[in-house]
Amino acid sequence: MNRVVESPESSSLSGGCYFVRYGTMGHLGRFTAPAGAAYDWGTQVVIRSRRGLECGQVLAPAAAVSAKEETPQGEILRRMSVEDHLLLARAGQKRHQALRRCEQLLLRHGLPDVLIDAEYLLDGSTVVFYFLGPPSPELESLLDHLAREFESQVRLQDFLQAAQEGCGPDCGSEKAAGCHSCAESCALAQMCHANAASTSRRRRDVAERSGHRSGCR
Repeated sequence: MNRVVESPESSSLSGGCYFVRYGTMGHLGRFTAPAGAAYDWGTQVVIRSRRGLECGQVLAPAAAVSAKEETPQGEILRRMSVEDHLLLARAGQKRHQALRRCEQLLLRHGLPDVLIDAEYLLDGSTVVFYFLGPPSPELESLLDHLAREFESQVRLQDFLQAAQEGCGPDCGSEKAAGCHSCAESCALAQMCHANAASTSRRRRDVAERSGHRSGCR
């Protein structure tokens, strides 16, 4: 398992907050920043979200959070380093492996679930699978198997639910902080179009390999 060392700057936090976009689905959240830290638009950072350690992109400053306001989704730990970019590249490689293995599992058990995408968080301890619609009870019963297979915590996510939420409140409108161009370049829309063909190819390739092995017996 990859070990991510947290920066000393993450130990002292101020009331400053930033809107950060993170994750394959383009989640948008408000994150507290280290004391004295200032980030420009587009700065790549390491954050601790409710899911774990992951990468994000700073969009805009956010008002400080008071006790009466919504709790931040997490904290900004540091700017991304060379080591963080290497971990991110490794997570991308593991993502492709996870997609293939999950497709094989779906075919082996004859499950109707449609796999859309997957993502590893930066520390490699969590893998998230996105499906078209709510995961079936049969798939949820295989969570322990998936966790052993990938040696990580496994989360199953409904793609449609994430698509309805978009990049955050008022997604695609000028009300969405740092996201007013979302209607034209929404991360969800881009990902959906890009993965539609690749998902179909993966399923076809896995099915062909499975048929070839069966024919050789």
